[in-house]
Amino acid sequence: MVCAFCRIFVVDLLNSEWTMREVFISYKSNERELGNNDETIANELCKQLEAAGITCWIAPRDIEPGARSYEGAIIRAIKDCKILLLVFSKYSNESDDVFKEVANAARRKKEIIPFRIDGSELSDDFEYHLGSVHWFDASDGVSKRIPDLIEALKRKLGKFKDPETSSVQYLKAREPENLEIETHDINRCVAAVNEDASLSNSKDEKSSSMSNTVVGTKETDAEANVMLTDDKLGASGANKSDLLKSSKETSIKTFNINGVSFNMVRVDGGSFIMGADRTSDSEPAHEEMVSSFYIGDKQVTCSLWHKVFGSTLFVREDLLKPSNAQSGLPKVNVSWHDCQLFVKRLNELTGVKETGFEFCLPTEVQWEFAARGGKKSRGYKYAGSDHIQEVAWYALPQSNPKPVGQKKPNELGLYDMSGNVWEWCQDECYYYPEELFFTHVLTRDLEHAGRVYRGGSFRSNHEKDLKVTSRNVCKPDVTRNDLGLRLALRTVE
Repeated sequence: MVCAFCRIFVVDLLNSEWTMREVFISYKSNERELGNNDETIANELCKQLEAAGITCWIAPRDIEPGARSYEGAIIRAIKDCKILLLVFSKYSNESDDVFKEVANAARRKKEIIPFRIDGSELSDDFEYHLGSVHWFDASDGVSKRIPDLIEALKRKLGKFKDPETSSVQYLKAREPENLEIETHDINRCVAAVNEDASLSNSKDEKSSSMSNTVVGTKETDAEANVMLTDDKLGASGANKSDLLKSSKETSIKTFNINGVSFNMVRVDGGSFIMGADRTSDSEPAHEEMVSSFYIGDKQVTCSLWHKVFGSTLFVREDLLKPSNAQSGLPKVNVSWHDCQLFVKRLNELTGVKETGFEFCLPTEVQWEFAARGGKKSRGYKYAGSDHIQEVAWYALPQSNPKPVGQKKPNELGLYDMSGNVWEWCQDECYYYPEELFFTHVLTRDLEHAGRVYRGGSFRSNHEKDLKVTSRNVCKPDVTRNDLGLRLALRTVE
């Protein structure tokens, strides 16, 4: 015979198991607001996710009959879920109830995925919890992003099994006719960066008299060519190795990848005061030293990204999305890991390691030193001016960045270091001055450690985000539609 207390305990346990769901869907209910379609979209998302095998909790459907408290049922559901999916709009942005749900999930360290259905920007309250979270931007059409959302949720929940239905599968590029194709190991192409790894182009590497670097095919492949020019030497198409060696100390290096040119600006090393006092993420101000290096005068564009990855035999399909490959827009929606693959591929294409250089992401100290203007710094708050409108795109109502290089550059001739898109840095995040080391060489290169990104973006509503001292951090596998990259070029032994 079971006592009354035990019977109640068992019933409660069964009810708890029954109401547990993988995804909690948070949205602003209609409440007769004109134009508010959030509830309709939330219910459609719930329907699509459950059809894909993802269990969801959504109110009022999953409020148990006779529940003592509506609010209590919501709290229990958030506690039991693994992910909170936020249907974000101008209505949810102003909803106290939605904010409480997000805050509760954040406090319980639940994964939060905002699914934005219009162009609304985060309020200050929401930015506190969601400022560095990966977004799904569905403002141009909800139905188009649902498959991507389902795939992302399945990956996070460990349910993604079939790589052949994935948008991140690895594909073999179409082989040109009448060309002998060298075979490469897919695993090496998609592994994290290894300084000593290369795609086996040994025949090309040995031929230092060639002006073209041939990747993946014989030298008759005219589509894969690399040229470097120098602003002081005025050289073009010369012996690549000789040119690089003779131009080590010049102020600008210009590279050309299959018709897309980009400049690397020399930043002379020195010491400077990094960070700022009385700002929680950037304090204390402290002295740092940095050796000379090169940095891109503009953010990496979609066209350069596609040229670099478009000439490789094996490439992840998602690395070639979106399709605006010819644009001067900055490349966004790339993770820190994607950036490592990009610089690895660029090093292989250009052969710069043969000459003592290496492409990489800038370290945080390099980024801030360059943003401040290096030794030419005039002490501006933003990269190139104290007047934010002169140098930065920010607080834009649109959902896309602007083409690079349209605003005023800073003292070194660098564009968009404040605004347009955030930029990944190489560093693992740490608090000042926990690990002040002059070169900022990574000593704890952990795969999942938080990585720094800098500069602010077109979505930034607060000017403080665009200051040269401002810092932010997120996981290295995060992608956002306002987060891209800028190249650095450093010397290697």
